[in-house]
Amino acid sequence: MVEKTPTSERGESVKFGVIRVAVIEDQRDLREGLQMLINGAVGYRCARTYSSMEDALYQIGGQLPDVVLVDIGLPKIQGDEGIRVLKQRYPKLLLVALQFLAMTIRFQCSLRGLLGTC
Repeated sequence: MVEKTPTSERGESVKFGVIRVAVIEDQRDLREGLQMLINGAVGYRCARTYSSMEDALYQIGGQLPDVVLVDIGLPKIQGDEGIRVLKQRYPKLLLVALQFLAMTIRFQCSLRGLLGTC
């Protein structure tokens, strides 16, 4: 008996237990950091990273991930605009909006507080 490799709705072979994640983030350090965190987590693999929504919209359809992490504060096409377009094109695609500004401000304020400047 030959076992058939399971496929997704998109006709791609599915690896059980591995969630393919794409990251759309303009800041290189954050993008690469997220990629390292994802690849270091059991059951997850960073399938692709994009430095802009424009690149993602142009390229993501070639190999659709299971989930996309999207920075809201992208230049040119903002994350929320891009999410709407991605959802229209790929209705079953899971999208997670990220915003790093608040974390950065809190960290900077905490650091200044430690230094007595905040």
